Amino acid sequence: MELDLKTYKEEQLELLKAKFLALKEKCKVLIIEVGDDPGSKVYLKNKIKALNKVGVDYVLERFSCDASADELFTLITKANADPAITGILLQLPLPEHLTLVKEKIINAIDKDKDIDGLTLYNKGLLTSFSDCLIPCTAKGIMRIFKLLNVSLKGKNVVIINRSELIGLPLFFLLLKEDASVRIVHSQVENIKEYTKKADIVVTAVGKKDFITKDMIRKGAIVIDAGIVREGRLVCGDVDYINVSKKAFVTKVPYGVGQITVLEFIDNIYRAFLLKNNKIQ
Repeated sequence: MELDLKTYKEEQLELLKAKFLALKEKCKVLIIEVGDDPGSKVYLKNKIKALNKVGVDYVLERFSCDASADELFTLITKANADPAITGILLQLPLPEHLTLVKEKIINAIDKDKDIDGLTLYNKGLLTSFSDCLIPCTAKGIMRIFKLLNVSLKGKNVVIINRSELIGLPLFFLLLKEDASVRIVHSQVENIKEYTKKADIVVTAVGKKDFITKDMIRKGAIVIDAGIVREGRLVCGDVDYINVSKKAFVTKVPYGVGQITVLEFIDNIYRAFLLKNNKIQ
């Protein structure tokens, strides 16, 4: 089975566009970009393209690499108080000098405008299986399972990532669906011993051909959320040509990244519902 996630994303964006048009007020997003990370710029370009497609206004505030935390706090505080701002996106990663205060900067964002789902408030709700704004990539991976019509109950899932954007939120989302979940990472020896027994493997390492054919059992599902850039070429963690002969594998590019952008737009709509106490 193959999923055309690029076409699916475009179809769903059209549906979201209709939902935004039906709202009584216009949605608007504040995007904060700090520095010149090349990968970040690609992601941001795709998000802005989607915003334009669905008709959501945005303000892009760019800061130089040497921006201070106080400058970001001031902007976020102003946006929190602005009723015209539906959501706030702090594009990650931040420059090295801001990493020590990254959590404070993120948690300065109003919980209902936290469209990346990274504030302690939203992360806390997620761990208690409560409704909240969820990190876009993890949320998107759960959507892919639904598209595949996969029952997660009792499934043995291995996640090769422990980040707050993917591994950690996905762990709780999968637990909520009664899956048996294990997170492995760079400090775990012989990852193959875990992956070859798994019904589902989610990988987001950022290493080309990290997942090889001998690491995956026949009939498994492999979600490749890794991104590796080699000049103009983009690939994922999985040796797609060989692994796809024995398992379902999402493609890179035009795979998980497509759905991540879709969930970004969907989170803006959900933020509007939260703001107006109409969350569904």
